[in-house]
Amino acid sequence: MKTFLIVVFTVLATLAMSLVLAGFLLRWWVRRRILAAIAAGESPETAIAPSIQFVSIDGDARWQQSSTPAVFQRFVALGYVGAGRFRVPEIAGMEVVFGTHPDGTAAAIYDHVSIPTFFDVVRMATDETSAYVTTTPLHDPTHTPPGVIVVADDSLSPEQAVDLLRGLRPTGELLRATAENVCALAAASYERQIAHILTTNAPSEERMRAVGERVAALTGSEAPVVDDEGLRFAARIHRSERERALIALIVQSFLRTNPLRADEWERMRDHIVVVHDRMSPEERDEILPDPDAAKVLGRVESPVPATIYLLSH
Repeated sequence: MKTFLIVVFTVLATLAMSLVLAGFLLRWWVRRRILAAIAAGESPETAIAPSIQFVSIDGDARWQQSSTPAVFQRFVALGYVGAGRFRVPEIAGMEVVFGTHPDGTAAAIYDHVSIPTFFDVVRMATDETSAYVTTTPLHDPTHTPPGVIVVADDSLSPEQAVDLLRGLRPTGELLRATAENVCALAAASYERQIAHILTTNAPSEERMRAVGERVAALTGSEAPVVDDEGLRFAARIHRSERERALIALIVQSFLRTNPLRADEWERMRDHIVVVHDRMSPEERDEILPDPDAAKVLGRVESPVPATIYLLSH
C-alpha cells in the first residue's frame, strides 16, 4: 500500500501566510521598493517561502517569549522529550522547540519574537488522516489540507490539548514522531500546506485587511491604515507573490523526480518556463507565445499539473 507523507505542524504555513498578508498592508513609501524588486526578478521583503528549514540553535539561548520555557516544561511533565530548538529563517522571528512522546505523538512549542507562545500536539498517520490540536491565534480552517483533523482553541492548556488529542483517532496506521524525523516531517508538512494554500483562491481584499488587523493586535503593533487603493495594490502584489511561490514549488517537485547536476541547473534555470493548469489561456500565451520553440523537459502532477519548458538559448 502506498504510504502518504502525513501533515504535521500545519500552523507554520498559516502563520507564515498571515505574516505575509499583514506585510502587504504597508505604508505608501514602501511600494516603490517592492515593485522595483519584482521588476528586477528578485523576491520582495513580503515573499512567500515555498519551503522552510530548521536551523539548530543553542538550547541555552535566550527565549524570545518569557512564557515559552514554562510551556515546554509542562509538556516535559506530560512525558514529552525535547527534540531540539530551531530557528526558521524563512519565517521572520520564528523559533520552535520540538518534543516527542513514547506514544508516538509530537509537540511543537512556537517561540515567536512578537506573538505570544503557542503550540501544537500531533498524532500522525501513514495516510492523510492525521490529527492535531493547536492553540495558534491565527488558525484559518481554509488552510487545512483535506483529510486532516483539527481542533483549534487558543485557550487550551498543554494538559487539555494532550487529552483532546487522545480522543482524535486517525484511521491510518500510526507514524511515530522521533527526534530524528521530526524536523523532516515538519518541513514536508509546511510544503504540503503551502501547496494547498497556493492552489486555492487568494484571499479577498477585506480578508487581507482583517488578517493585518489581527496580526497587529497580536504583536502589539499599530494596526495598518490602508485606503481602498492601497488595499488593491497589496492584493495585486500578493497575487503575484502567490504565483511566484507556486512556480517555485512546481520546480522543486520537478527536480525531485528529475535530479540535475548543479552546473546543469545553473545553465538552465534562467531559461525555464512553467505552464500550469491554473493559468488562463491568455497567461499561457504571454509567458510562452511559441511552445514549438521550447523544449519540454517534463511534467509534474503536484502541487498542480504543470509542464516545464526550456527555452532555446
